[in-house]
Amino acid sequence: MSSSVTHDRVLRSPAAHVRTEESCIVGIERSAFDFRSSQALFAQILSDMKEAKQETSALYTDLRDDWGPLIVDSLGAHQDIENLHPEITYNSLRRTLFIVVMPTFIHESHTNWVVNEMTDWLTNGVISRNERRLLKLHSNVQLERFSALYANSRKIVDTQITLDNRYNPTIVIESGWTETAAKPEEDSRLWLSKSKSKHIKGFAQVWMRNAQGNLQIQQEVQIFPDNGPAAPIQITFGELSGNLLPQGRSPNSPLFFSINELRREAIESMVHMGMTPAV
Repeated sequence: MSSSVTHDRVLRSPAAHVRTEESCIVGIERSAFDFRSSQALFAQILSDMKEAKQETSALYTDLRDDWGPLIVDSLGAHQDIENLHPEITYNSLRRTLFIVVMPTFIHESHTNWVVNEMTDWLTNGVISRNERRLLKLHSNVQLERFSALYANSRKIVDTQITLDNRYNPTIVIESGWTETAAKPEEDSRLWLSKSKSKHIKGFAQVWMRNAQGNLQIQQEVQIFPDNGPAAPIQITFGELSGNLLPQGRSPNSPLFFSINELRREAIESMVHMGMTPAV
């Protein structure tokens, strides 16, 4: 029996980073070399997105340096595109624009999971009420303030946690099918992969930067098939809060995200999609 693969990728602080056709995925790939102007490419992107009748991913390559930010900002201001709630990533280093429209229920399962885990932290006394109020949870927010090689990049983040209303997140969680994914070093994501059998399998990966500033996998946990209780994803309060550590709080205090709860949220989402976990 063929099956698909989910995996969770969580990018820890600092968060500055920035085809296979299946039954629920339509893949589009175009080169900017085929268009005379940014306006012509923008018109094509509008057409591609507005014609989407199911979950659709589109990759546009070879963008000129001045085209990418202009097109992304124009898409963000366009009412028809805003109504599609697209996930947009412009990588200025690789000169690529990646867009997904009409994400499915399972792409949203991690959001409720994060909310529930943060609620449990408070209920169980792991964090105080004041500390909980410092944690800001945002979804589908466009970030622009990237530095160095990624200057002028744009990124709409699925879910992010920031502390005390800072601009840059310390924790980023994203979702997508593996067939439409960027390389993990460029865009650490919560990955999902599937096949026509509609059985989902997967694993969770936690990515962080090492002392040299390079991305590496710190933790990997299987989600589906469910082989029993799984080790939770663990972060520290220092990683969550960065340089805004509350007074009296140890930076090494652990915080946990339950994989068992993520399984439950994902299974509930699958019900609406005619999918089941792999066994």
